[in-house]
Amino acid sequence: MAKPRAGISNPTNLFDYFGTTHEIFRQQWEKLTPSIPHAGERGRNDEERVKQLLTKLLPKKFSLGTGFIASSEFAGKISPQTDIIIYDEIQNAPLFSELSSLVLPAEAVYATMEVKTYLRNIEIQDATLNLATTRRLATRRFYVKYGAEHGQGTRHIMQTKIAPRSYLIAYDAMVKKPESLANKLTAAVSRNRAHLHGVFVIKQGWYFQQKFNSTDFMVRTDNSLFWFIAQLREQIQPTVMEPMAIDPYMPDPTMRAKFDAAISKATIA
Repeated sequence: MAKPRAGISNPTNLFDYFGTTHEIFRQQWEKLTPSIPHAGERGRNDEERVKQLLTKLLPKKFSLGTGFIASSEFAGKISPQTDIIIYDEIQNAPLFSELSSLVLPAEAVYATMEVKTYLRNIEIQDATLNLATTRRLATRRFYVKYGAEHGQGTRHIMQTKIAPRSYLIAYDAMVKKPESLANKLTAAVSRNRAHLHGVFVIKQGWYFQQKFNSTDFMVRTDNSLFWFIAQLREQIQPTVMEPMAIDPYMPDPTMRAKFDAAISKATIA
C-alpha cells in the first residue's frame, strides 16, 4: 500500500481551481464561439456553455433545462421563455417535455437564469423584466406531504411563499467600471420590481449580488466564479422541495374547486 504523502493538508486551492476554470471558460467564448457563422446559434451556444459549466459545478440533485414555468396559483399563466431553469426531477417532473424545451410546474423550480452575450441597457431591461415576471408567477407553490393515520394513507397540502431565485449571466458587460454596471442594474430592478440574487459577468470577472430589501448591489472583482457558485449553492440548497400538488394544474374545474377549498388548511413552510 502506498504511503500518504507527508506535508500536504490542502492540495487544492479553491481560488486557483475556480480561477483556472473561469479563464478556460472565457477563452472558449472568445476563441471558439466566433467560429459559428450565425448570430442566433452563437447565442444558443453561449447558453449551452453556461449549462455545461453549471452541470460540472452544482450538486447532481439540481437538473438544468430550458423552457417555461407554469403557475399553480394563476391558472393558465405561463412564464416567458427562460434560458436556464434549475429544477428538481428527483421528486418532480416536467408537465410537458419535448426535445428542445420543457414546461415545468413552479413547484419544481429552484432558480431561473437569463444568459446574455452582451449586457447593454436593452438586455438588462429584458432580463430583469423576464425574471421578475417569472418570480411573480411563482410566489405561492403547493406541495403534498404523504403520511399515515389509523392505518390509512393521508395527504396534506403544504404551501411556500418563497419564489425561485433569479440570476443573470453575461459574457461581456460592455462597460469599463463595475460601478457603472451596478448603477444600470439598480435602475432596472427598480423599474421592473425585480430581484437579482446574483449577476456574473465572465469577460470582466465581476460578481454582483443585490442587497436584501434594497435595489443596491454589492460587487466582487476577484474570484468571481468562485463567489457566484458558492452563493448560488447557498441560496438554492435550503429551498423547500417536496412532491408537487398536481391538483391546481388539472383541467377539471371540480378538482380545482376542491383544491381551492383545501388551501385554507394548508401548512405554510
